[in-house]
Amino acid sequence: RAEVDGVSVRFVKDDILHSTIGEAFDLVFDRGCFHVIEPAQRSEYARAVAALVRPGGHLFLKCFSVKQPGSLGPHRLAPADINSVFSDLFAVKSIIETVFQGTLNPLPLALFCVLERRK
Repeated sequence: RAEVDGVSVRFVKDDILHSTIGEAFDLVFDRGCFHVIEPAQRSEYARAVAALVRPGGHLFLKCFSVKQPGSLGPHRLAPADINSVFSDLFAVKSIIETVFQGTLNPLPLALFCVLERRK
């Protein structure tokens, strides 16, 4: 779609806890990585992703919500968890309740978070 719209987009795949990327970006999008990180490694994740986001840039984060019933699958997170992990490095701009689109019925409950890298 970017090509059709004449927009330049560069997608980069990496292992966030063992990153080999030596540059920073205006936008990092995490759709389902953070919520599989073990709780003991969440602050390590926050530091690693902060190194990849330019000051003033954004992290878009989508993760399972604590409102998701059951215990199978990724860790569930509450807005307070997001604030606790990220607030030293990012300004939490918004956290909204949403779902993960896909084939599951009902769709899994999620949080969509917009975080701005502190300067």
